[in-house]
Amino acid sequence: TPGLSGGGSSVSIGSFSPGATISIKSNKACGAPHPKTKPNFHGYSKGRDPECIAGIANAVHFPPAINAAPGINARGTPNTQYGNPVLLDVIIAAAKAVYDKFPTDEGIPLLWNVTKKGGGITGGHWGHMTGLEADISFYTKTKKSISLAAMTKKGKGSLDRRFDMERNCLFLQTLLSAPQVQAVLLEPSLISAMRREAPKLGYDL
Repeated sequence: TPGLSGGGSSVSIGSFSPGATISIKSNKACGAPHPKTKPNFHGYSKGRDPECIAGIANAVHFPPAINAAPGINARGTPNTQYGNPVLLDVIIAAAKAVYDKFPTDEGIPLLWNVTKKGGGITGGHWGHMTGLEADISFYTKTKKSISLAAMTKKGKGSLDRRFDMERNCLFLQTLLSAPQVQAVLLEPSLISAMRREAPKLGYDL
């Protein structure tokens, strides 16, 4: 995927299977990979061999800080929401940037999976092992926060009318400008839609 320059580091918007969340990857070093594995955007492990499972360092529980921050809430299973504070700070800063410009609690994003407390396989994912990856739902034009599949028909249709393009563009631009972020993964059709609309709204993706 094309690299984008931000925060003094090379970051990118990468392809992700159609879903209702974005996936943020931090580039902060965490733990030691097994010699047989290679680093990738989903953590250190490419499989579920117990020898390949990576651990988590400096784990903190995200929900208290997330729920206290402006413009974002935690939802989902609390025991899979532990992670590195570096990633937590990036998420809160991006949400604050949006809230500062659009001060409303309607249709704000929700934090879902991060990593379980001790690290390792979380929710059947290949990733989410080291506390450096988080799934977050989109900003929506609804009063309540919802987990919205942004593109209809599993990525083959049009953009859902409830998707808040401007707030999502600002959130994404802020994430991409952080030097701690390695990649933000979205479904391919949504990447195209956001890159098409972002310049019209004054954002650079």
